[in-house]
Order: sequence, then C-alpha cells, then structure tokens
Amino acid sequence: LTVAIAERYNVMTTPLSGPSSPSAAVTSSSTRQHPLPVSTEKEGLVHYLSLRVLRLSKPAFGIGTPISVDKGDLPGALHFSATSFNQNVVEDTASMPQKRALLSSGLVIVPESHAPAIPGVESFGLSEFLALPSTFGDIYVGETFVCYISTSNDGEHPVSNLIFKAEIQTSKGRYPLLDNSKDPMSDLTPGRSFDNVVRHHLSEAGGHVLVCSVGYTTHTNEQLHLRKFFKFQVTNPLAIEANVTPIPNGYLVSAEMTNQTSAALFVEQLEFSPDAAFTVQEISRQSMTSVPLPNFELPALPIIRPSGTRQALFRLQYASLASPDLTSSTLGSLKLQWRTQLGATGVHTTDALRITPRNSKPVHLLISKVPAVLRLKKAFVVEVQVINNTEDTIIPRVSMAKQQKSGASAISVIGAGGKSLKPIPSFGRSSFELVLLPLEPGLQVLTGIRLHDSLSDQTYEFNNLMTLLVERE
Repeated sequence: LTVAIAERYNVMTTPLSGPSSPSAAVTSSSTRQHPLPVSTEKEGLVHYLSLRVLRLSKPAFGIGTPISVDKGDLPGALHFSATSFNQNVVEDTASMPQKRALLSSGLVIVPESHAPAIPGVESFGLSEFLALPSTFGDIYVGETFVCYISTSNDGEHPVSNLIFKAEIQTSKGRYPLLDNSKDPMSDLTPGRSFDNVVRHHLSEAGGHVLVCSVGYTTHTNEQLHLRKFFKFQVTNPLAIEANVTPIPNGYLVSAEMTNQTSAALFVEQLEFSPDAAFTVQEISRQSMTSVPLPNFELPALPIIRPSGTRQALFRLQYASLASPDLTSSTLGSLKLQWRTQLGATGVHTTDALRITPRNSKPVHLLISKVPAVLRLKKAFVVEVQVINNTEDTIIPRVSMAKQQKSGASAISVIGAGGKSLKPIPSFGRSSFELVLLPLEPGLQVLTGIRLHDSLSDQTYEFNNLMTLLVERE
C-alpha cells in the first residue's frame, strides 16, 4: 500500500539506502534516510542498473497542530471549527497535482457540513490523514520484515540475462529471500524495472544485513555485478522473565512481560505450549484464593503501555499422574502475539524453559496430594511419594533435618522423630503421609525433609520441595 501510494501520487517515502547512494532519492531529497548502505562496488564503475530498497510498514496517524480562536476575535466570523478548517485546507491545496490525485482517489473525504461532529473537536490534533513513514523506524523480534526491491534500467541500452538475489544475514546464518538464478530474466529495456516484495520473519535480536545483488550482461557482452548491503538492528519488544515453582504433580510458571517499545502493544494471544510430558492450564487470581473477589476480572486481551507490565500464571501438571515422566528437562515455551496501534502483527515464541529432572537424584520425593485450602495453625495432611531411581532395594526412614533457629521453617512436621517405610524395590515407588502445621501465613516453602536408607547407609536431604499458600482465619 505504501509503495502503491508513493508511485501513484508521488508521496514521500523512506528507502533503506542512505543519501550518499544513487538509489536514495526516490521521491524527495529531504527525506531522512536510514540506515546507510555499505557498497562493495569499485569506484568509478558506472552501472546500467540501479537498486532501490524500501521498507514497507503501516502508516501512522496524521497529527496536526490544533488552531482555535475565540468568537470575539477577528477571525471568529470564519467559524474555525475543526471540520471547516480542515475543509478550507483541502480546498486551498486542491490546485496541487498531488492533492488533486488524493481527492480523486477517495483517500481524503471532504465533509459535506462545516459543523463539527463533536463539540470541542477543533482542539483535537488527530486529523483525517494518515502519514506515511518518514524514517526507517523501529523493528522488533516477532515481526515480519517486508521490503520492496526495485531494479531499474537507467541506461540507454538494454541488458540481458539478469539474475536477482536477496538474502538476510545474521550472526546465526543466512536466509535467502529471492533467487532467480535457475530462470534468469531474458532482458530489461531502458526505462523498465523489475520489482519484488520479499518477507522474512524476524526471530532473533541483533544486527541484520539485507544483501541485494543483480548480475547482468550489457549490450557489449560485458558481465557486470551490482551488490548493495543494508544494515538494520532488531530489538526485543517485550522483556520476559519467567519463574518456575514446584507444586504437587507439576509446576507453576509465572511470566512477567514488560513493554520495551515507545508505543502501546495490544496482546492478542498469550499461551504456554507445554512439553509432551505436561498439560497446561492458565490460572487467574480468582482461582488462586478461597476469598471471593466479586468485581475482579482478568482482561483476556490487555494493552501493555510503554514500560508497563503484565503477569500471567500457568499450572503445569504431569500428563500421566499415575506414572509421571520425571525425565523431562523442559517445561515448554511461551508464545505471544501482539498488534501495534495500526494493526501490525508480531509473533514471538520464547526459548524452552529448562528444569532439573526430578529423577536426577538416586532417591526422590514427590508431593502428590495437598489440600486446596491451608489455614494458619491448623494441621493438614499431604501425600508424599518416595521414588527409587537406583538398581537396588532401599529401606527408607523419613525424618526432619535439624535447622538453626534463624533458618527455621514456617511449616512444622508433626511427629518429626521419624517414620520407617516398607522396602522399595529397584525403580519402584511408595507413598506415605506427613502431618504438617503452618506457623506463619503467606507463601511458605516446605523444606528440611531427610531420608535415610538403612541398607546403603545413605542419607538424602530435600529442600524447597514445594511452595504452599497459608491463609489466615
């Protein structure tokens, strides 16, 4: 759309090349150019062809300076409402060829009435015009980079056997965008151009280089090669920080997203793609507490303002609770889809969240059942599984590890003297119950469980088994 308007109505657009390049001046020499190209062509070599590259992006809202006057002032009789003033501007500039083209195309609609639709709208700076980009602008990870490549014959003689190539180079590899080497263009006569629109989904941050080249044969059978480089930076629009907390039969994943752009982002989709060993459920504040919150709603499609944040919480449970896969070292990845103010879409998937497999120890404890609501200073029972990952039978005895007063746990075990369990065969498991007493409210960590194998005389200590929410009466 940007290129179509630029070609038809001679509206100023922004190429990627710099003002020092012959391809920089597309429609206006006063346009800001960014970024500057690095050319490998020899000095003094005159090419028949020229390369022009423009980034295609959404337009912006046209913002004007509001002009308002008091009715008692000299121009008050002109009734300078916003609508009449904008129509006067259109009528005054209708003699320009560009404005006549805009009016005839229907892109600008002249209101029939001079009366403003909303009282006081004359002080509102937003006009009915859309402004085409005057700079290269910012580009972010997750967006699709779209650019228009035009190769034109500016010489006086035709050229033949044209091979066009375009690719994006990053620190991780090369990504081809255009290549007609298997079917070269037969000829390109003077005044004609070969135009292409190429796209590339940006999945990594850092420096990117767009390499455009064309090889051709002149009318004197001389083979020439024109190549240009265009550099640009890609940044992350969102800073994502994820925390993983073990829970019975799974994990809690909390994600905090911060908008690092200069404009608001509309989060259209937010989901967690779990590993095959897990199932996922997004939970809200309403489902995390037994206290009713009648007027609380979590917005499904929020807007994150610049430097603003949004939090999300996911519960991951083992797909098979009877025989959970404890070998998995990844939980999954977070996928986000957003839109900018004028509808440009971005999609980004984070790297997989990694964890330490729960079977990494010879003997492991897994909290398999816990009450939904925990009250302060009221005992409750949890079910614990002992998993034997060794090739030998174990006879475990469970007790509480001695803790210093400064690091005493806020959850006490009733009957901390110890409990002997039945023998557990190789790669087997056994369950037992623990009676716990919460001593402080809030989020408390169950820690300090010790398991001693009487056969091998090995002792295992388990800290940070899970986090429990203790509520007051």
